[in-house]
Amino acid sequence: MALASEAQAAYFEGDLEKYRILTMDAFTKEKEAALLLINKLEAEPTRSILFRGAAQLAYNCGEYQESERLIAQALIGNPPIEIKGELRNLNRQVLEAVEVMQNVENALPPDYLTQLREQALHVWIQPKNPTHLTAVYLDNVVEVLKKVKESFLSFVVIDFWKNFNPEDFKEPQKLIAGLRNEANPLLVNLKFSSFAASISSDLVVMTKQYSNEINAWKRNIFPRYKTEVFEAANYKSEQAAQKLAKPYSTNERRQIFQPVLDLFKEANKYSISLTDARFRERREIYKPVNKRVRSILVPPVEEESQKEKSLFQVLGMGDTESSLSKLEVIERSEIENATFSPKLTHIKFEKEEIFLIEEIELEIRYEKPIFYLDFDPLQLAITASLYQDVLKEFQKQFIDIFLDLQSRKAETFTADEAAMQDYFQRVVLAKGQ
Repeated sequence: MALASEAQAAYFEGDLEKYRILTMDAFTKEKEAALLLINKLEAEPTRSILFRGAAQLAYNCGEYQESERLIAQALIGNPPIEIKGELRNLNRQVLEAVEVMQNVENALPPDYLTQLREQALHVWIQPKNPTHLTAVYLDNVVEVLKKVKESFLSFVVIDFWKNFNPEDFKEPQKLIAGLRNEANPLLVNLKFSSFAASISSDLVVMTKQYSNEINAWKRNIFPRYKTEVFEAANYKSEQAAQKLAKPYSTNERRQIFQPVLDLFKEANKYSISLTDARFRERREIYKPVNKRVRSILVPPVEEESQKEKSLFQVLGMGDTESSLSKLEVIERSEIENATFSPKLTHIKFEKEEIFLIEEIELEIRYEKPIFYLDFDPLQLAITASLYQDVLKEFQKQFIDIFLDLQSRKAETFTADEAAMQDYFQRVVLAKGQ
């Protein structure tokens, strides 16, 4: 219990790393103590008290399945009525956390939202022509939030592979998909005078399946993104733009900076600025960037596409869909990055096949030595060292999600799953027999 108390103290002091370590230590010790009495059903109330404490700490650590198992063990005995009620109450909380992960205030410690607000990116959106006083159109708000999300999730993937080697992981595509899912930005505060929002991301709490190195990277990724791309970024000079662009390839720059620079366009019906956490003071008002700065941070696509096309012609391939492995071709050509746009008229994996109403055009990016595919309608983020493996994994996951949703009732869908089902209804013609 002393460790648990220390963990809570660390949490309220804002030291999340210390909180996580102490809570995990407390959970391990409490579980060990409880397991000593696992077969001693007569040792009540001590037995159920220990299992209840271990289950609560498992819940605090995000170990929801483990918490469920410990609760079940506690109830196998003959716990006092009061403890039995506490166990059932904890079990309800665990089920809510599993079923509705978006409800972070129920699933996590009480000051969790405060912690997210402290690290948040606070943006203020104002109409340029306020025909409705200071009200801003919903479309404009959605556009801003979507572009920040697009830029940040690209930053997550790009930065991760700059810090870790894909060859060190058995299934790198599943790892990065999981990280992207956890990194999905949260709205943690709102103000409706014009429109102000605090945008944050949590990559701290759910740490059980990752190494210490990855967890250390996760804790810093959103604060670094906020600082490097918004707070400290200088979009006013070519010299500053060159400094921002230096760590990234041309494709990486487009993915991170294009959505952000699009927020500052003269043609936008809104303007955007950074503000303090209480939305009282504008700390940075963004202006449209000049053409030279934009060309540095968002290099033109046309020139690179033509260069890539010419290269494949020189190699005698005809086009990028040669039967040769994309990786082999790129390595022969010593290309650092490239983009491919395959079009699918049907989806097939093993014995399953799905026919489409309209073709799907994918964008597969190559950043030596890895291929990347992001597919927003199904929230897929796939990586592989071979081009054909990316396509194969995409089709497998497409079919898996489709079949899973087909087998379930609509009332069981989460909001994300409902959106995926809507997508399938628009594009899927029929399932092959």
